[in-house]
Amino acid sequence: MNGKTRSPWGVWFLTLITFGIYGLYWWYKANEEVGNADASIEVNPALSMLALFVPICNIVTIFRTGSRIGQAQQGRLGLNGTNGWLGLLLAVLGGFHVVYYQSNLNKMWASAGAAAPPPA
Repeated sequence: MNGKTRSPWGVWFLTLITFGIYGLYWWYKANEEVGNADASIEVNPALSMLALFVPICNIVTIFRTGSRIGQAQQGRLGLNGTNGWLGLLLAVLGGFHVVYYQSNLNKMWASAGAAAPPPA
C-alpha cells in the first residue's frame, strides 16, 4: 500500500497556520502509512501523536518516526533511509522535520509506484 503524496512545504505551512492542528493530523497519518507500508514496523499512530504533548516523549517520537520512515525505505525499496537524528535537529530549527519526513515519504511512494507492476 502506498501512502498519500503531499507537498512537504504545504504540510509545514498548514501546520503553522492551523497552530499545529494539521501537524497532529499529519503526524498520525504519516505513522499510520509507514506502518501499513511495512508489516515489520510496529507503530501505534495515536500514541505517536499523543507523545508529541509529553516532554521527552516528544523527542523520542520525532526521532523514532524518522527511523521508521528510514526502515520502511530500506525494507521496501533499498533506498537510503531517513535519519531520525537529522529529523530531530530540523525539529529544533523551526519544525522543518515535517518537510524532511514528508519529502522522504514522497520519494518512497514514488519509488514504490515505479517498482510496482502495472495493473492488469
